[in-house]
Amino acid sequence: MRLVHNIATGTRQILFRQHKNDSQISRQVASVVGGQCKHCPPDTPKLSPREIHDALKHLPKWVVSHDGTAITRSFVAKNWVSAMNFFNSVSEIAEASNHHPDFHLTGYRNVEVQLSTHTIGGVAQVDIDMATKLDQIPIEYSLKWLKAQQQGVGTSTAT
Repeated sequence: MRLVHNIATGTRQILFRQHKNDSQISRQVASVVGGQCKHCPPDTPKLSPREIHDALKHLPKWVVSHDGTAITRSFVAKNWVSAMNFFNSVSEIAEASNHHPDFHLTGYRNVEVQLSTHTIGGVAQVDIDMATKLDQIPIEYSLKWLKAQQQGVGTSTAT
C-alpha cells in the first residue's frame, strides 16, 4: 500500500498492491461504502452511553472502551494475507467515507479496529455507521479463534 500526494491538486490517493482477488474485494467495498461522511466538526453530537449501548446491540462484534470514548473490534485472521486484505478494505471504505479508524496488527494476524470521532473525543453516529460498514467486509478468520468464539470463550485476540 502506498499513499500518493498530488502537490498540484492537493489530493491524496492510496494505491494498493494487486492481488488476484482485488477486483472482487473492490466490488465488495464499493457496495458497502454508501454515503459520504463530511469531516466531523467540533459540534458533532457525542452519543450518550445509553445510545452507544443500544447501537452495539446491533453490532455484537464491537465493544465500548472502558472510558466510553471509542468502540473496538478484535479478531484473529487466518493469516497475514487475510489480515492485510481486511486492512486494505478498511482503508478504501475509510477514504471514501472520509472517516478513518485506528487499526492495529500484532503477531502478524491479530487485528484490532478502533472507532472514535477524534474532534469530539468520543463516539458519534458516524462511528456506528462505519462499524456497520466494516462488519460487511468478508474476513477469513483463524479457525482456532473462530471455534473459541463460537464456544463463548471471549473476544481475545489470542491465537
